[in-house]
Amino acid sequence: MSGGNYAGSREKLLYRCAERLPVLHVYQRRITRISPVAVPLSDKKEDTFAAGASMGAYGAYKLALRKPESFAAAAGISGTADVSQLIAMGRQQPAMKKTLEGVFGNLDSVAGSENDLFFLMKKMKNENTQIPLLYQCWGKDDMSYPLYLKSKEFAQAQGIEMTFEDGPGDHSWAYWDAGINRVLDWLPLKNAMV
Repeated sequence: MSGGNYAGSREKLLYRCAERLPVLHVYQRRITRISPVAVPLSDKKEDTFAAGASMGAYGAYKLALRKPESFAAAAGISGTADVSQLIAMGRQQPAMKKTLEGVFGNLDSVAGSENDLFFLMKKMKNENTQIPLLYQCWGKDDMSYPLYLKSKEFAQAQGIEMTFEDGPGDHSWAYWDAGINRVLDWLPLKNAMV
């Protein structure tokens, strides 16, 4: 696992990550309110997207799925929507388990909660709530590539529209740098300022 986690820690404190960014719960309350003031951004759903790499991808998906009225799309590079598989992997590695417990609390309570993105997608589908466009790309040499395959399998089985791309690459900035260009090509940019 790289960098940090954007699910929000139980203590609602800043969570350790490379950039020392506030955790997702802060963004969920403030990003759509503050960003248009700080930077001239559109407040229209069709112009609003979330994207991230590694655990930032999980955060981007969670943000868009919890606020589908505000986000048209979410994209992830080397990041999973399958938190249950991530937790299963984490239980096998003490340091990762401790990190995940710091983020989610009791790991047994994640399934079926707002932290379970598969649960959120199923719920939205069952309630006929429009799911934002979703994109995921992953390098086949990434040790977590099986998480990508599980996400793809889930989306296909549930009939959830999600774009998947994979190819050569690992869990690194080099792959993410190339991946963000694929994300930008994929995004439905209507009013792009180029």
